[in-house]
Amino acid sequence: MREEEAEIWNWYCSHRVREDQAESVRFELLKSTYRIDRDSQSDWYEIADLALSRLNLDVPLTIYQAQNAEGMNASLAYLPSEAHIILFGPITSKLSREELLSVFAHELSHLLLWQQWDGDFLIVDQILAALTIDRKAHPAHLESMRLLSLYNEIFCDRGSLFVTEDPNVVISSLVKISSGLDTVNAESYLKQAAEIFERETGPSQSLSHPESYVRARAVRLWHNQDVDAETKITEMIQGQPALNELDLLAQRTIEVKTRRMVDLLLVPKPTQPNASLRLSALKI
Repeated sequence: MREEEAEIWNWYCSHRVREDQAESVRFELLKSTYRIDRDSQSDWYEIADLALSRLNLDVPLTIYQAQNAEGMNASLAYLPSEAHIILFGPITSKLSREELLSVFAHELSHLLLWQQWDGDFLIVDQILAALTIDRKAHPAHLESMRLLSLYNEIFCDRGSLFVTEDPNVVISSLVKISSGLDTVNAESYLKQAAEIFERETGPSQSLSHPESYVRARAVRLWHNQDVDAETKITEMIQGQPALNELDLLAQRTIEVKTRRMVDLLLVPKPTQPNASLRLSALKI
C-alpha cells in the first residue's frame, strides 16, 4: 500500500492525529464517561502501570468508566503517546486482579501496535477505514478492513499472554467478558473449543473480534510454543477464501502468481533441429 498508493500514504503519514482531533477525543471522553483518578482507585492504576511496564510503554495513563454501558468490555481511545482506557460494566468487580491485568495489557497492546513499526499499522487502519465508508467501496477493501481488525485483536491477546504469562488467565478474562459469568474454567473452555474445531474447520465469520474459541486456541498455541502456530492461526482467521472474497493482499498474491504462470507459458520452447540436419550430422 505504501508503494502503490504513495500519495495517499504520505498524506496520512503527515496527518495521523492533529491536535484538534486529539482535543475532540478528550472532550468526548469527558462527556461520555466517569474519569477515574489515581487517588480514588490506586489499585486499578497499579495493575495498569504493571502492564505498561511489561510492554515497555512510557506514556501517561488515564482510566475511565463508561456511562450507560451494557455488558462488560474495555476499549482504548487512541491518542499518540497517551493511554486512555475505557471500562464498560462491572468489569472490575467480575474479574480477578490477574484477569484485569490481562485486560489492561490487551488494550495497551493496541497502543503498542499503533506506535511501533513507525506507525505503519495505524496508517493502514486509517486508510482502510476511509475506503470502507465510501459507498463505492470494493469488497476487497471491506475484507481487508475485517481481517486487519481480527488480526489486531489476535495481536493484543498475545500482548496479554506476554504480560500475564498465564494462558488460563487470558482465556478466563475473555470468556467472562463475553459471557458475563462470575467464574470460568479455562481448561474446560479449551476442551469446548477443541470440540468446535473437530466439527468445523471454516475460518472466522466475525467482523471485528474473532470468536472466543478462536482466540482461546490461539493463546494456547502461543503458550505451547507450537512451531505451526502462525499457520494454524491464519487458517482459523481467514482459511482459504474464495476468489470473490479476497482481500487486497490476497489479490496481489494471486496477481503475482498468475503473471508468473503466464510468463512461463509464453516462454518459447527451444527449437529442435530438423531431421535432415540430424541425419547429416550422423553421417559425418
